[in-house]
Amino acid sequence: MNNDDAPVMIMHPPDLSDESVPAVWEFLHELSSSFERHYFVQLRSPLNTQDCQGLQCLDNEADVDPF
Repeated sequence: MNNDDAPVMIMHPPDLSDESVPAVWEFLHELSSSFERHYFVQLRSPLNTQDCQGLQCLDNEADVDPF
């Protein structure tokens, strides 16, 4: 990964209203689902050939709640 491909990290999430939280959550869920559907083959093929090196076993990460 070069510097232009560095991941986005939100250190201090903004305060959101009670109405905004579900809307943002739904947007992010749809965004990640769309991304996975579009890049499914590319996301899964390195896992088959490199035993999860680089992408950290995406299927196992789905079972972990980050919160």
